Amino acid sequence: MGCMFVLFFERLKISGWCIAFLIVISFSLLPTNLVARSYFFQDSIVKKRSFHIDSLWRKSYIDSLTKRFISKNRKPEGDQQLQSIKEYVAYEGKVIKSISLMQTDIFNEPDEKEAEKRKSLKERMREWHTNTRPWVIQNSLFFHENETVSSYRLADNARYLRSLPFLHDARIYVTPCDANADSVEVIVLTQDIFAPGVAIYPIDNVSGVMAKFYHSNINGWGQAIDAGLEVSSKRNPVAGTSLSYTKYNLLGTFTDANIGYSQLNTQGTIDTGVYEGSFFIRLNRPLYSSYTHFAGGLTFQYNKSINVNNLADSLFRNYQYRLFDTWAAYSFSFKRFNKKGEENRSRRAISLRYYQQYFLKNPEQPQFIYDPNYNNWKYTLAQLILFRQEIYNTHYLFGFGRTEDIATGYYATFTSGTDHRLNKDRVYIGAEFEQQKAIGRGFSSFYVGAGGFISKGLEDIVVNLKGAFYSKLLVHKKLRFRHLIEAGYINCYNPTLYKPVNINDDFGLTGFSDNSINGYQRLNIKSELNLYDLFSILGFKFNQFTSVQFSQLGDTNDFILGQHLYMGIGTGFRIRNEGLVFKTLKVGGYYYPTAPSSSPKFNLQFSTVVDLRFNVSPIKAPSFVAYK
Repeated sequence: MGCMFVLFFERLKISGWCIAFLIVISFSLLPTNLVARSYFFQDSIVKKRSFHIDSLWRKSYIDSLTKRFISKNRKPEGDQQLQSIKEYVAYEGKVIKSISLMQTDIFNEPDEKEAEKRKSLKERMREWHTNTRPWVIQNSLFFHENETVSSYRLADNARYLRSLPFLHDARIYVTPCDANADSVEVIVLTQDIFAPGVAIYPIDNVSGVMAKFYHSNINGWGQAIDAGLEVSSKRNPVAGTSLSYTKYNLLGTFTDANIGYSQLNTQGTIDTGVYEGSFFIRLNRPLYSSYTHFAGGLTFQYNKSINVNNLADSLFRNYQYRLFDTWAAYSFSFKRFNKKGEENRSRRAISLRYYQQYFLKNPEQPQFIYDPNYNNWKYTLAQLILFRQEIYNTHYLFGFGRTEDIATGYYATFTSGTDHRLNKDRVYIGAEFEQQKAIGRGFSSFYVGAGGFISKGLEDIVVNLKGAFYSKLLVHKKLRFRHLIEAGYINCYNPTLYKPVNINDDFGLTGFSDNSINGYQRLNIKSELNLYDLFSILGFKFNQFTSVQFSQLGDTNDFILGQHLYMGIGTGFRIRNEGLVFKTLKVGGYYYPTAPSSSPKFNLQFSTVVDLRFNVSPIKAPSFVAYK
């Protein structure tokens, strides 16, 4: 089977993928009778009932909801932070008599007639945009008619809808029915993002160009395509491509399916200083609700090294490997109610994971024969999880004004398993604890993890500590800003197969790169001031950041505070239009005053940033305590 995928990967041609991409995009832009405006999804989804609310009152009420929704998206409340269930508690236990699905304009235009007076760019974009199909939203609901209202279930559902990449925002409103005080109507209000998009930005210190082509909601069916083209005079061949397809909530199972390939080193690598192409298939089902029992995932991936730097055969690490990774988890609670008669939010879960990395071709250089990164690896892990979670809603944390879901509570794991690598059979034992809190109108997080291997003694024992504090949103006239403080410490005792860590980019100093600077112990401290929505151009908002970072490296038994202090000072902008499919563009300039003479002192960086969000899924694949 592995050879079949290798042959398939080798026969990929740029032209074939480009033709396929154009066919899919053309299909997604076919005319549709859905118009981007506020409307009700009709009887095909919500069946007619004898029960009804007075139509005039209902229209007036829904119009007010739509205007309030649009107003909040246009000018989000500054210092707002609410527990996600508060607006539903008053209706707990009441019967859901009807469910209405609504959509608002993708550009927050409350007056449709006024918008239609001129054929502006926005109006043309509305014509190009295909609204999310009603059945896509319907399949994403956790509740049904004639069930009773559960505050947590509604809050979980609103959060899940907001997490879908093709929706900009989603709210769930509950209103009592006049005919019966024990009955309610639930209104699900969503707003799409503009699904198609193109992004072009410089790379390799402006010696090359990266172009990205997106469509996050092809034909309104909750499916996405992502294509990339990189052209640079510093790579061989000069051009590389990528293409992936994703179907969200496959067949209503809340499983996301993803298939694609990349020649752009975007799917992770086994070592530093290498460049890989990949073919991959992934399935992932998160614990999307606190009432969900099953979560899991499956990954098949084929990777091969690519000699983009045109290195000599004696230097180029020529290798190929396949990867298989699967996991499953079951969540449960011992008691439905606590001693106070309140719903018990504490949960337990058990999970299992099997991982195998198999090399089809190893590097020929002698120094990599016994390198753990270039040899087969197999492990099996079992994990017990204890967690409790509450969700808060806020604005201007990682985003540009959208509603953000922040998880608070605790997460504790106890992990055990077996590890086979370089003909060594080892037993792994580890434990982790993470806590996130809402402090005033700010947030804090703390993490501690410790784990190691047993094989004729203790090996690769890792201690990992992290903490962060996000201040309340400070507002001065039209300025909004937060202060972020982060700290992290990592150490590896008796390293055997683990390699030293570095301070490159996300692992220490943003934008910094020097693989010769490393150690088994690392301390990072970061202070960053973020100014939100400083100004906007054509709907693209500019968030300005200024950061100061410190890193120290040492051997396992060194006094870390006595080691050389590396420093990075940076400033720049994060740029995004949250109504469009584009990722956040980050433009930053960085200065490293204490870097060694062999390292660059300055760096100008253009990059796209993954949509940063708090981790609100309490269960993930079992893993070792991170050391990287």
